[in-house]
Order: sequence, then structure tokens, then C-alpha cells
Amino acid sequence: VLEDRVDLTHLPLPTIDPEDARDHDDAVWVERTDDGGYVAWIAIADVSTYVRPGTRIDDEAKQRGTSIYLPDRAIPMLPRALSSNLCSLLPDELRLCLCVEVHLDAAGRPTESRIHRGFMKSRAKLHYGGVARALGLTAEGPRQEAAEAMREDLQIAFELSRLLRSRRLKRGALDFDLPDAKVVLDEKGNVVDVAKRSQDPGVKKAYQLIEELMLLANETVATWLVGRNLPAIFRIHEAPDEAKLERLAAFSEQAGMPFDIDEAKDPKALARVLKGWVDHPAASVFHMLLLRSMKQASYDVVNLGHFGLASKAYLHFTSPIRRYPDLVVHRVVHAALLGERVPRRDKDDEALRDAALASSTAERRAMEVERAVVDLHRAILM
Repeated sequence: VLEDRVDLTHLPLPTIDPEDARDHDDAVWVERTDDGGYVAWIAIADVSTYVRPGTRIDDEAKQRGTSIYLPDRAIPMLPRALSSNLCSLLPDELRLCLCVEVHLDAAGRPTESRIHRGFMKSRAKLHYGGVARALGLTAEGPRQEAAEAMREDLQIAFELSRLLRSRRLKRGALDFDLPDAKVVLDEKGNVVDVAKRSQDPGVKKAYQLIEELMLLANETVATWLVGRNLPAIFRIHEAPDEAKLERLAAFSEQAGMPFDIDEAKDPKALARVLKGWVDHPAASVFHMLLLRSMKQASYDVVNLGHFGLASKAYLHFTSPIRRYPDLVVHRVVHAALLGERVPRRDKDDEALRDAALASSTAERRAMEVERAVVDLHRAILM
């Protein structure tokens, strides 16, 4: 199984997740180069080696499309034996992975990249609170010894994440700040509260550290596939709906926050509008209305770009344990790296089209279920 794979066991590659996470499908490591730049390794669990096309387990994963997260349980896309054990990047366990290696200059601009079929051994299972505490971003919550031991290296990763985030927002990526409902259950599973999910600002920055590295990996793989004219399932997000934007503009004008509809057609201009709303008392309302005026992101074999991220090519690659499109993209990457035949664009990629449509449908279904269950708990509580 390890033949023709790159040995990455010399890299610590810790996982960083919520404290109660059971599935660990990504691990990261960042080093500073002699010229002040960075090298980032984003290792992703190699689920596609275990879940083969045409098998019953693959058919079930495709039908589910995504894992579903509810207040009292998670409904996984894959069996626990895979998602929480064999594929999960557990500490001190040898695991197969696909690893994106990206070299960046001192300003956080990618200069070169490569993708490895590798094997790894994570040194630590870190959680966001422990990382935030180690980096001095918060004084709340318990210390995590493993995070404290990696403090200097985590600081380099954090520096890179801030550069990536700054560059992403400058190019016009949208940064929504929306309230998230948290359902609080007692020991018997009865709802006792539904509150706005609060997050320590320092812990939020620890989340952003991982978010930026995942976005970097997803864009790098998308660019890699597009550059080789290889088919893929892209994550697309089209420009906002004009009729809905007109309604939002009318509401904004009444609230004393007028904006030009043409600004909303350009991600960079729209990002400036959002920035101008930050201190307004109704900022979260504006953000929600703007989000609703936008078209829903979906999966497609045609690369139409991602408006919300201001990205020319984007896909999902970093969560194959819980999302089916990531699993399909992994298969294409494997085939390309091994020199095997891959479905050619516009000829015999019908299977990819079918998987993209099924994944978009499953994602909407999961979102509706998650929202309906939260609403149900709200009704029971009232």
C-alpha cells in the first residue's frame, strides 16, 4: 500500500479540530523558509483508497452526499469504522493521505505547489481552544500541553493564515458575520435553551487559521486540475440575483445605508459595502438579507468560479470523510498522479455530472434537515 507514496512521517502534521470532534480528515504544518517565505503542507485523509467506485459503500456515500450534524447526534456519510478510525488522522497512527505542498513568498503569495500521494503520522490531536491559548489569543479555557509544546511552529502557521486572509479579503472575498443558533440539551436530551452561539475572538482566530489553509489547499488543487485540463467537481457560486438585490437596496436606503446595485455585481466592490456596514446596529440583518439575495453555492463539472470567495477556480478537497465531492476529486487526483486514465472533459464525464448533481441535492437536503431540527427544538422550548 505504501509503494509509490511519499514518506511524510518526518512532518509533525497535527490535527486541529473542535474538542469533541471524532473525525479528523485534515492535518497541517507550516515552516518558514530562509528567505522569509513559507512552506505549507495540508495533508488530507486518503478516503478514496478505501471507498472504491461501484461498491455498495460508495453508492451509500453518494446517496447521503454529506454528514449531517444535529444537536444530539451526527449522521455520518461513511461508517464509523472508516470515518472515526481507519481514515481518521489519529495521533501516532500511520495513515494514507493526499498532501498539498505550497511554497509562498513573504507576502503569502503562492510561488509553486505540488500534490503528493503520501503516508503520514500525526504527532498531536489539538483543539481550537488549546491552540488559541498557546498562541496567546485568549486567556480563557484550559491549556493544552501538546499545543503549548508546538507554540513556536503554530505561530508561523498563524502568521501565514493572517497573510492569506488579508490577501483574500483584498481581492474581494466576502466576510459575513451571521449569528448561529446553539441548541442546549440536558443529560436526557431535552432542550433547555436555544441561544446565539458565542465564540471567543481568540478561538475564532484559531478557527480561521485552519479555514485559510483549507481554502489554500482547495484553490491549489482546483488550479492544478484546470491547468492540466482535467475534469473535476467544482464548487461554484454565481453572482447575486438582480431582482433580490433591488429589494435589498430599497430596504438599505430606508435604513439610511444606501448602496449601488452595480456594486453588488463585483465581489471587490461588494466587500467594501459589507465593510461599511460593520458598525451599523442592523449589520447582521443586512448580512442575512444579502446572503439571501445571492444564488446558492452548488457543485458542477463546469468551472464557473466562486463569487463569494472571489476565486476563479475553487473546489472541495479537504473533507472527504464528510463530503462526497471531495472523495470524487481525490479519485481524479490519484489517477492523474499515477498516470492512469481519467474521464476526459465533455466526452465521458457523465459520472462526474451525476455525482455533482447528487451532491448538490444531498447538501440542500441536509441543510433543510439541520434547520428544521433547530426550529423544532425552538418550538418545543417555547
